[in-house]
Amino acid sequence: MNLNKFYYFIVALLCSISFTACSDDDDKQAVPQIKLAASMSSFGEGIMSFDEENGILSVSKEGTLTSNITLGDAAGADMDGIALKATVPAADKMWCLANCSKNRLSLSVAKNNAENARQTTVEISALFGDQVLDTYMLIITQKGVEKEEEPAAADITAFIIPGQVSSKIDYPVITVTMPAGTDVTALKPVIVPSEGATVTPASGTVQDFTDAVQYTVVSSDQKNVKTYMAIVTLQSGGVNPPSGGGDEENPNYTTFEMVTVGAGSFIIGRDLSGTYVDKENAHKVNISAFEIGRYEVTQRELRMSWAITRQSTRKATCCPCIP
Repeated sequence: MNLNKFYYFIVALLCSISFTACSDDDDKQAVPQIKLAASMSSFGEGIMSFDEENGILSVSKEGTLTSNITLGDAAGADMDGIALKATVPAADKMWCLANCSKNRLSLSVAKNNAENARQTTVEISALFGDQVLDTYMLIITQKGVEKEEEPAAADITAFIIPGQVSSKIDYPVITVTMPAGTDVTALKPVIVPSEGATVTPASGTVQDFTDAVQYTVVSSDQKNVKTYMAIVTLQSGGVNPPSGGGDEENPNYTTFEMVTVGAGSFIIGRDLSGTYVDKENAHKVNISAFEIGRYEVTQRELRMSWAITRQSTRKATCCPCIP
């Protein structure tokens, strides 16, 4: 009798072990098999592109705030009972934040004010209880501020006429002083522009400087253009006298003593004393450099000079009309 009870006990124990093993097998089979995949329903502001296959999200320098990324099983399996958790590296949390709500990823990327691009990787885990079923790596790249390149220079750095007394470049005016008696109708200036820039007319081109000559400089990148006016004066102080024409020279010809007035600016339309209220906005007036007689000439003196113009001009036929 006791032997039968012993055998009965052994059989019951074996059945219990077998049942427990089967129960464990059933629990293991209940764990879902998940392969995470991500998709984006629409590109929100700041999203430049999303490579779903490789998990690369490109964001503009302005940053983005989006919840348009959906996560699920690549094969379409049910995600019930599965929680998602997003983790951002601690060093990147100053500019990138991520959080999962059900099957959606909420992402916040701050504006990048630096020139350098930046990148981080958000780790998204699928959890079944405490068990990690799968992990999806989302790489986020963000552009930096594009540095605006300054256009190349378009300046005349040197303007030299052989035999000159002096030369001065004060953009946009170039003033060259030549010895008295110089024939200004055939001068050959040497011009040095900015590196890579071109100047027209070219350096070494013979020019008639009876009047101001215009020079145009184009930068090496074709983005910058400047125009200069070259003026030649004689050492005696006179402005270039007329030349050529074959008329008889007047031995009594003399030149006015001239001075150069530098370029500048002034404001009109504003009462600086504050006595009156301005009715219109102030305007800034810019004046280029110019030549003017050293001494003031009154209207009476001007009319007198008209009367004797034929005796004082260089050319016997050069006489202004007298009203």
